[in-house]
Amino acid sequence: MGKRAAYLPSSVRSVGAMLSDGYLVTWHCSRGHAGPVDLEEVAKRRGADFSLVDKQASCRRPNCDGRVYFRYAAGPGTPSRRLEALREREVAAQSAAQTIDLVLHQLVQLHDLLARLYRKPTLKD
Repeated sequence: MGKRAAYLPSSVRSVGAMLSDGYLVTWHCSRGHAGPVDLEEVAKRRGADFSLVDKQASCRRPNCDGRVYFRYAAGPGTPSRRLEALREREVAAQSAAQTIDLVLHQLVQLHDLLARLYRKPTLKD
């Protein structure tokens, strides 16, 4: 199953789209290093359809064991956002659905136990 870039504008889902819309992209290391990303070079090497969403890599600075992630901004001096698919709502919804399924299954089991105890028909899963 491929990654979905949930809650991200379509214009940042590929390097080509970011280039054509004039986005600025920067890389940031977990150890504090940062720098600009040459989107034209990325497009040459990986293709215009390549996506930086949810991508991480090892930092290329000597003697650094940090992890690199990417941020995008609409232009100079504008706030940047991390290039990651925001799946918190999906995870929360999935967790809630699993909890509901578990509780429903337990209720059916309780009903069937009581039905057997009182000799009444049981529910089927």
